[in-house]
Amino acid sequence: MEVQEAFEQFEAAVRSATADRRSPEKKKTMALCLRKILVVTGKTEKDLPSIIRVDRTTIGRWLAGESIPHRSQRENLRRVLSPDSLEETFSED
Repeated sequence: MEVQEAFEQFEAAVRSATADRRSPEKKKTMALCLRKILVVTGKTEKDLPSIIRVDRTTIGRWLAGESIPHRSQRENLRRVLSPDSLEETFSED
């Protein structure tokens, strides 16, 4: 799975969970999509707080499907973990 596809699935799941905040299943789907992003980008849950500047407990709540990232946080995720950003990171080495 490509990073772009993973982000598209994540955004769709976030929209669905936001539209129906009472549905724990939709939040769990969003959490699974976020985990897919981590897998395809080679990042871990421990990497995210420093990458997007949020507390590790916040990341834990997202991955547990307990809360939904705010738009600005999702934009930071996409900006930092997009294929272009990852290429720049690796080309600097």
